[in-house]
Amino acid sequence: RAATAGTLADLGVAYARLGDDISAERRYQESLQCARQLADVSLQELLITLLAELDLRNHDYASAIKRLRTSLTLSFRTGATRYRANTLINLGLAYRDTNNSAAAHRNLNQGLDIAKSQHNPTLESIGLQALGETLLNEGKLTDAAQSFKEARAAGNATGSEAAVQLA
Repeated sequence: RAATAGTLADLGVAYARLGDDISAERRYQESLQCARQLADVSLQELLITLLAELDLRNHDYASAIKRLRTSLTLSFRTGATRYRANTLINLGLAYRDTNNSAAAHRNLNQGLDIAKSQHNPTLESIGLQALGETLLNEGKLTDAAQSFKEARAAGNATGSEAAVQLA
């Protein structure tokens, strides 16, 4: 059962990368059902965040925010922070895109703090990029430029071409 849940989640990620959100959602939902049967709260948290990422891509911010809050609740219930930074950064993006600047900053900064404490330069780069875009939208050009510079440095630290290109 656990292997099935993981395989379905992996298939969902592959479909999402290919741009097939319908198939991705189907696999995530199937995997989520398995995770619930297994009482694997950490996997549930991840899958709910992945579903919210699909919502964000489709500009369904209300659904994304609801799912991300659910994911955070699961994270706090277990005390695990493995996926919390990603969830908080996504929540910051959802709030940014709904013009809730204060909530965007709060969640992005919390996500960045966790990414830094976990020594996760890839996620740190993504969070700094999102923060830079948020600052740019607010007309804070100097702060945005600094955030983009830090995102590039974090991306360079990963050695990952994808993370460097993001930044």
